[in-house]
Amino acid sequence: MVVTAAQAREIAQDISAQQTRIVPTGKNQPWLDARLAMDKEGNRMPTNADYDRVLVGSEAWKQIKEVFPAWSDTVLVYPEKGGKFKAGKDVTDAFKDGAGNTWVFSASSVPKEAVGKKGVAICIEHPKIELIGSRVVLSAGPESSVTLLENFIQENGMAGKVDEKTRVPLEANMSNLSPEQIRWLYRIYDIGVRPLVRGFYGYDVRLRRVVYAIGRLDLRFGVAQLETGSEAAAPKIGTANTQLASMVRETLPPIIAALEPIAKPEVLENLRRLQRVASE
Repeated sequence: MVVTAAQAREIAQDISAQQTRIVPTGKNQPWLDARLAMDKEGNRMPTNADYDRVLVGSEAWKQIKEVFPAWSDTVLVYPEKGGKFKAGKDVTDAFKDGAGNTWVFSASSVPKEAVGKKGVAICIEHPKIELIGSRVVLSAGPESSVTLLENFIQENGMAGKVDEKTRVPLEANMSNLSPEQIRWLYRIYDIGVRPLVRGFYGYDVRLRRVVYAIGRLDLRFGVAQLETGSEAAAPKIGTANTQLASMVRETLPPIIAALEPIAKPEVLENLRRLQRVASE
């Protein structure tokens, strides 16, 4: 069985989505406090994409509705309206948080393709955090995923087509879009280094499709933990559904081989764990 890298990514994403769950912590905290606590415990917050899968196209959000509105582990970095990223310059949020801290995205993590180009933004999942005096410096660490977004929305509260990877909406011809493809973006008109918030009250279908990137950096929103499938939870695949177990045993080896040069270590480990359980 030959599997291309693109096919492997799609299949792995489907498997990963089935092997993860979002668990509210019961806490409402500023983003920085929540992320630092998660890092200390070796845990992860859900990304914007994780929340999008729950909020749109399913009723699964109802099981965790107490967490909303909730911080995500995704940060959106963008220049001022109509502006550009500058070569060698850190991206500094236009406003300080309630503690007087300045939020910065390191120039070293700005993709070269983003510099000097209008209408772009940077989406980073699980950024590295450094506290340097009164500066909160975010950058791309070994566990981060950085995506350059083109056709980034310039107007606050504008609808656009959701990006398949990051689930952030981008400017597009709206007449050609289905409702499932549409999200709304709320942004400031100045420079932003903003963790994304999802699920404002979660009940209205439009509110569940809002990607919120304008919240004050010290606001206390809901915090959840992303849990991945483990050998304790996964035996259902190997014992209760023999047909699925057989499919997993057949398809996973070529998927893992195709992903090894490009995937994060934790993604590969989750797939190998699933393969071990299915073989039991």
